[in-house]
Amino acid sequence: GLLIIPALSGYLIARNYKDQLIYSFIFSFLSIFGGIFLSAFVRFLPSGPAIILTGCLILALCFIFRKRR
Repeated sequence: GLLIIPALSGYLIARNYKDQLIYSFIFSFLSIFGGIFLSAFVRFLPSGPAIILTGCLILALCFIFRKRR
């Protein structure tokens, strides 16, 4: 989950490989902290699935707003 989803999200919106690495790092950081905060507010949601759900939400947004090549 944390290896594939941020890399694919970065690939969808980056123009070159360097940008892809930067976007992948940012998206993994956002999905980790977003998932931890989400699991803190939703008592029945464990942190692992919350991180993956946040990453999938970021991936969906990147898919919608991707750059056409």
